[in-house]
Order: sequence, then C-alpha cells, then structure tokens
Amino acid sequence: MFDGIPINLATGERLVDRWAFKHVLEESRVDIVQPDASITGLFELEKIARMAEAYDVTVAPHCPNGPLCLAATLQVDAVLGNVVWQEYNLGIRDFSQYLENPEALLTDQGRLRTPTGPGLGVTINEAAVREANGPLVKDPDWQHGDGTYAEW
Repeated sequence: MFDGIPINLATGERLVDRWAFKHVLEESRVDIVQPDASITGLFELEKIARMAEAYDVTVAPHCPNGPLCLAATLQVDAVLGNVVWQEYNLGIRDFSQYLENPEALLTDQGRLRTPTGPGLGVTINEAAVREANGPLVKDPDWQHGDGTYAEW
C-alpha cells in the first residue's frame, strides 16, 4: 500500500532485466512487479521474481503475447512462491486455433493450471500458423516518435 492509501502499486511490464527491477525495488514503494517473459526471457523472469521476494514484493507476470508465451510463463510461475496472479489475454484474442491442445490453457475455477505435456506443455498447430502467413498479433507501432515505448 502506498502511504496509507489502500491501492497496491504495480509496475514493470516494460522493464528488461533484473537491474532495472533492482532500482524499482530499492527506490520505490512498489507492491507488485510485472515482468514480461517475452521481454525479459524465462531465466531473467525467475531471477526478478526471486529478487522481489527478498523485498516482500509479489509478482504478477505480464503476458499479452499469446499461448506460447503464456505456457512458458506458467512453467516459471509454478516454481515461484510469490506469484499472486498471472496476467494473460486469452479472453481478448482467441489464439486457440494456433494450438493442437488449447485445453492445456483453460482455466479451472478461475485458475490457470501449469501445462503438463512435453516441453512447455502445449503443441503448436503449425498448419494454422503457416496459414496465418504473417504476424499472429498485429499491433500498432510500439514506440513513440522519441523512441519510448507506447501502449495499445
């Protein structure tokens, strides 16, 4: 909570490594960090979460980039004790056609399970990806004119 205001402060969706998060953890009153595995990578995501645990800060991994990123992030989430929730977008965009086993990422009473199949636990539908013939996610330019990150 921020100075007695009952609102948790969360940040970190665009931070790239543990050194950026270290600065946030040491210099701010953040309650929740939100590393994005598609930016940090899986090993760095785990290191960030473990560092946040030392500061009594919880983790809510950011994951807007589809089922493969979600499956990978869930594998990391499974070994961490301070993940409070998993952000994902399967209700915003339907990526299920790109998986042979979309049931691996269904929720059960509001909870995502860790996929248990080989590898990351999901199997890519290669024919559907080839048929898409281009980026599966068509987002606007993610940078402002000055080079800083932009949002949707």
